[in-house]
Amino acid sequence: MDLNSYLIHEKLFTDAPYDQENLAEKKKIVIEASEVVFDNYYRTKKEKIYCHICGSHRHNSGYTGLLKDGVRILFGSQCAKDYFGPEIEKRCVGEIRQREQRATERYKILCIKNSVGPVESWLDTYGHLFPHIDNAWRSIKIKHSKSYSDIMKNLQKNGGRLVQNNYHRTGGNAVREMGYITPEILTHIQNSNAIPILGKAQQNIAYVASYIEAIRRFDVAPDKQVFDNLAKAYQNAMDAAANADSILAFTADFFTPRN
Repeated sequence: MDLNSYLIHEKLFTDAPYDQENLAEKKKIVIEASEVVFDNYYRTKKEKIYCHICGSHRHNSGYTGLLKDGVRILFGSQCAKDYFGPEIEKRCVGEIRQREQRATERYKILCIKNSVGPVESWLDTYGHLFPHIDNAWRSIKIKHSKSYSDIMKNLQKNGGRLVQNNYHRTGGNAVREMGYITPEILTHIQNSNAIPILGKAQQNIAYVASYIEAIRRFDVAPDKQVFDNLAKAYQNAMDAAANADSILAFTADFFTPRN
């Protein structure tokens, strides 16, 4: 569902103004401003729509007004401005725009909520592994700091390949030995960009989990601050998921040498 369809679903916009319930017959009416609420706006390219204020087919776009008895009327924005006065027309249109903005915010968060489905499934499948991965890399770094550092430098120097240089002696004497060196690729790490964040696996996965939990608690009528927070945190959560995925792939490659 796109935004336009969502606004139609929320009855804030219509592209079929004549299809609305309780629409008044095509007859010019006389009303006071206090008797009508600007309910939604319409726009159509099919035909000029009848205006209950001016009594003619003049408008491709305008507003639906809701009367106290539930009857709906149609009118163009200029007719409303001329009939009710510019201040009332501006205030009523502003109220519609505020409702539309709120609906747009709900729509955006719903889109975000729908987009994290695959991430949520991924988290459910692999999330339990990350405490062990985090502890494994921390343990390697603490217990074998020199070898860990050498391994990381080796990987960075060789574009993600863990290279071991093998020396082959071909001859020589007690004073000078003769031989040659051949490099051997012990393993090839696809996600070498994960090296700087190997010790932050659990931190990344916790960020993703907290964001998904916030989405689960999503209020269909959020205030602006809630919307702003969720929208800003979305990309950070996706980046954290990508980091965690890189750590997972790096770990799998590291502990599964390739032939």
